[in-house]
Amino acid sequence: MLKKLFLSAVIALSAMTEAGAGIARCDMSSMLGETSLSDEIQRPLAPYYITGAIVPSWKDNWFVNISGGVSSFIGSPIGCEDLFGRMKPTLQISIGKWHTPAIGNRISFQGFEWKSGGLMTQKYRHWHTDLLWNVMPSFNAGNYGCRWDIIPFVGLGIINNRTADRRPFAFNYGVQGRFRIANSLHVTAELGNATTFKDSDGIGSSRQFGDNLLSLSAGVSWTFGSNTGWKKVIDANPYIRQNERLAGYAVAMDKSYRELQRDYNANARIIAELRKILDIEGLLDMYIHCFDSDAGADFGINPGYPVNDYSGLNSLRKRLRGNKKSGKDATRQVAESGEHHWGDVDPNRGPNNPSGKKYGKDNTQSETYDEVSGTDVKDVFSKDYIAAVRAEKECLGAPIFFFFKLGTAELVDNSQKVNLNEIARVAIKYGLGIVVTGAADSLTGTEEINNGLGRSRASFIAAYLAEFGVDPSSITVNSDGGIDTYTPNEANRNTVVRLFLE
Repeated sequence: MLKKLFLSAVIALSAMTEAGAGIARCDMSSMLGETSLSDEIQRPLAPYYITGAIVPSWKDNWFVNISGGVSSFIGSPIGCEDLFGRMKPTLQISIGKWHTPAIGNRISFQGFEWKSGGLMTQKYRHWHTDLLWNVMPSFNAGNYGCRWDIIPFVGLGIINNRTADRRPFAFNYGVQGRFRIANSLHVTAELGNATTFKDSDGIGSSRQFGDNLLSLSAGVSWTFGSNTGWKKVIDANPYIRQNERLAGYAVAMDKSYRELQRDYNANARIIAELRKILDIEGLLDMYIHCFDSDAGADFGINPGYPVNDYSGLNSLRKRLRGNKKSGKDATRQVAESGEHHWGDVDPNRGPNNPSGKKYGKDNTQSETYDEVSGTDVKDVFSKDYIAAVRAEKECLGAPIFFFFKLGTAELVDNSQKVNLNEIARVAIKYGLGIVVTGAADSLTGTEEINNGLGRSRASFIAAYLAEFGVDPSSITVNSDGGIDTYTPNEANRNTVVRLFLE
C-alpha cells in the first residue's frame, strides 16, 4: 500500500509539473500574440531623420577651387575695341567651406591683366569674399548632394590696379555650375562679374560706379575634411517609442520568469523531499528511474558531492523488523548466508519455549531481544561486524551528512531536518548511541576558527536531535576542524552523524 501511495504521489507531481509548464507556455504564447513584439524585436528599425536637419562641424566640407579662363574689362570710355578685343587670360584660386548642403562661403584671388578704357594693358589683383548658395539640395534626399549643382554667389572685394595705382572697392556676383565626378572631386564652370568705381583703370570719376570686370573660367574643386558628406540628424522619437514598448515587454517577461522560477523551485523542493522519503523508506530503487535523468541535475538530485546513503540504515531496520520467510525458504536463506535467523527454524523454539524468545543463562530475556520484531539484534549481524560495532570501529549503517553555508552553522537546505527526525526515531526505538562530528572547509579560515566552526555545527545537529527526543547523554559531539576530503570544497562544510550500539 505504501509503495502504491508513493508511486501515485510521484506520478501526480510529474503531471502537475508538466501541466504547469504547459500553462506557462500557453501564457507566454498568448503574451507574444497580444503584444506582437516578437517580429519587432528581430527586425531593426529603418533610419529616421529630421527633415532639413544636419550635424554641423567646422572640420567637415572644406574645399579648394582652382580655375582658369578669360576676363574682359568694360569701362568708360569704352574705346574702339569691342568685348572680345578686350579679353585677357585670368587665373582664379578659391578656398572655402560648406556650412550646410546649401550655404557656404569662400575667399578668392583673381588676377593677371586687363585692357583699360584707354586700351592700355594693366596688371591687377582682385581679392574678394563670397557667399555661396547652392539651390539643388532642396531636391536632394541623399547624404552627398546631387551630382549637378547650381551655385549663385555674391560678395565684396578690392581691386588692386598696380599699373594705375588704384585700389577701388568692388561688388562681386555671378553663378557657378558644378559636377561631381567623385566623392570629393568636382569640375566647375563659373561666370562672374565685378562692378567697381569708374576710376579703377585711372580714367573716370572715383565717386561713380561704372567699370566692370567680366570673367569666364573652368576648373576643378576638391573637398576635404573629416567628412565630405552630410550627417543628418536622427529622429529619436521612433526609437523612444520602441524602447518604451520593449521596456514594458521586458517587465512582463520578468514577471512571468519570476512566477515560473517560483513554481520551478517549489517543484524542485517537492521532488527532493520525495526522493529523500523514498530513500529512507527503502523504495528508491523501485522509482530511481523517475529521478535519474538529464533533468535530475536541475533538481539537485546529483549535486556533485557525497550525498546520504540510507542503504545501511534501511538494512538494519529491515533486519530488526524480522524476516517473515518460513519453511524451506528460510532454511535455504540461513544455509546460503551462514547467519542465524528466526521463524519456523528458530532453534530456540521448542516445547518449553513456543514463542521462540531468546533467554540468557539465568533464564531471563536477552538485553538485545526485540519484542516487536521477535529478533535478537546480535543474531542479525555477523560476529565480526558486531565486534567492530561493539569496539566503536564501525557505525550502524552508513554515516549521514548534513551540509552548511560558508562560515555559519546554518543548513544549506532546511529540508535536511527530515533526516534528523528519522535518525532520532530510529535511535530512540532501538536505544542507539549517536556520534556527531562537525567539520569546516580547510581552504577558508584558520585552524582555530575551523575547529570552533566544526564544533558549532555538530552542536547544532545535536541540539535538534535532543529536540526530537534523543537523550543528550547518548549524543557525542566532536569536531574534525578544517578538512579537504571532498570535492567540491563546499562539501567539506558538513556534519556527519553515525549510529552505534550502546
